[in-house]
Amino acid sequence: MTASPGAGQQAPPMDLRYVGVATYGVPPTFCTSSLLIRFAINTHQRITHSNYPVEFDLLFDTNRDGTPDYIGFTSEVGTFASSGQNAFFVGPPAGPFRAFFFTEHPTNSANTIVTICGEQIGVTSPGQQINVDAYVYDNYFTGNELSSIDGMSTVIGAPRYVDSFYLSPLGFGTAPGGGSTSLRIFTTGSTATTTESGILLMFSYGPSGNEARAIKVR
Repeated sequence: MTASPGAGQQAPPMDLRYVGVATYGVPPTFCTSSLLIRFAINTHQRITHSNYPVEFDLLFDTNRDGTPDYIGFTSEVGTFASSGQNAFFVGPPAGPFRAFFFTEHPTNSANTIVTICGEQIGVTSPGQQINVDAYVYDNYFTGNELSSIDGMSTVIGAPRYVDSFYLSPLGFGTAPGGGSTSLRIFTTGSTATTTESGILLMFSYGPSGNEARAIKVR
């Protein structure tokens, strides 16, 4: 086993830790499918900036035949080092790729959230099961794949588990500084064979190592 390279070695270590998904109903004037889908990605290491040196790729197999039907990836808007903005571009494998939303990433954070409309991956109604693979690439020094989580499967708009934050209008909650708040987890009764194992909580501006927590339902 080779130890992870250190700073200044032009080989950034970046290991995927968790990937979660949440779907929200929106007006058709916002997404023609009325489905807003957000993928939460957490890594073991913090990323300085969403543009470089890391790129996140999601491969969507929407008909579940083993071949990706759509690809999404994070990328700087414009040419290299031109804007400082990052967005999530989606399209069929041969392109073209379009971004509807900017990437959500506080600088120097292990948390990244990418957002799409359902129609960007051919999902036009809730209840469709899709498979998803996640990859991380070094997009600055080598172009090499750094980490992956393969074989994920979820039903859009019909998760196996939800929490009390998800049931709130905005899907998030707050806790007082130095305090606590209660969180309830519910099973939806879904019988689909998915890879969901619980709830992923993302903490904005949390301390290193505690920016996300996966609660596994047993």
